[in-house]
Amino acid sequence: MDTHDNDAVHSIPLFSTLPLEVFDDLIRQAKLRTFHFHAGKIIHVEGEQCAHVDFIMSGRLVIERIDYSGSLFAITQFSRHDILGGNLVYSAKPQYPWTITALEATSIARISGEDLFTVMCGHPDVLKYFLQMISENTQVLHEKITTHLNRTARERISNFLLRESERQKTQFFAIPCSKTRLAEMLGIQRTSLSRELARMKVAGLLDFNGREFKIFTLKDDIDPQCR
Repeated sequence: MDTHDNDAVHSIPLFSTLPLEVFDDLIRQAKLRTFHFHAGKIIHVEGEQCAHVDFIMSGRLVIERIDYSGSLFAITQFSRHDILGGNLVYSAKPQYPWTITALEATSIARISGEDLFTVMCGHPDVLKYFLQMISENTQVLHEKITTHLNRTARERISNFLLRESERQKTQFFAIPCSKTRLAEMLGIQRTSLSRELARMKVAGLLDFNGREFKIFTLKDDIDPQCR
């Protein structure tokens, strides 16, 4: 692990609470390793055994599932310092119930469930933080799934574009994927996405050309509870 990765991993709240010598031992013994994925790379597939816990160092991952019609449905996204697999690795049936894909270039730190358990047994503060994060992640995921399923197509589109605008800190930005991919992420048909974007453009809510977007009054067009 190079110095940059070492610093990035140590900045993860759970590992930053560890004594430096314990952290260094995990690195030296290759119990804590880093992995880098390009956009579109599948990190975990539905049904895969979960034996490790992943901590996102940078980038974004999208959680997806194929519905009964065979369509790809995006459930939610995770980003820097979020935890993946923490609520699965110690379960009786540790399998991923969904597919996880890199939405953009993403780096993660990975540790086995067994090694993490050993660390937590010796450091109650780490255990407490881990349990807190898993509890929050479970609650957030449940809320996002429930909210997403109850949103209209326009609300899903508006929510995504507003988050991209805030992330890129500008009202004029390029989305990081094709419109076909965006439709999959939002759980709507490609034709429905095009039709709704056209309506929003006519309504003066936004303008777009290919992947380039400029938003105007989307904040007035979405229920705050959906954000």
